[in-house]
Amino acid sequence: MKSEKNWLIAGASFGLGLAAVKYLLSRKQIVIALVTDAQKFNTELITNPLLEVIILDPASEAEVIWMCEKIGAKYGLIDKLINNAGATQVMVRRLLPLMQKDGHIIDLSSVCGTASIADSTTQHAAQYQCGLSKEIFLKANDLGIKVTIIEQESPVPAFSNN
Repeated sequence: MKSEKNWLIAGASFGLGLAAVKYLLSRKQIVIALVTDAQKFNTELITNPLLEVIILDPASEAEVIWMCEKIGAKYGLIDKLINNAGATQVMVRRLLPLMQKDGHIIDLSSVCGTASIADSTTQHAAQYQCGLSKEIFLKANDLGIKVTIIEQESPVPAFSNN
């Protein structure tokens, strides 16, 4: 059994997603980081041979299909998926066939999904999306894929600036 795992992290540019990328790379894991803007990703990490950064719009089904084909061709199967960005259900549904049968989806959510403040509506909607994974949970469970939802009480302020 291989010691390194293939980790896919949606929302890897900052906050908990970036922290997960750094931690997993320090543990010699293979990390596929999904970002919407490469300019916002930590440039110091780019040269790590265990890291691949994929830029895409998770709301674009064509880009999601392209991403899944690219990942499937290069890595085969994904062991772990960290959904830190409210990855769309279409995206997660497309990724399920690429998951190991004993894989694990970790859905990072927040109570911010149930209450919004001005100028943060998109972020709050994405966080609520994470909590809407009942359908994904049922489908993943049928495939032998574990799903864990982690709901943080509030955003961590230190992560909002990096």
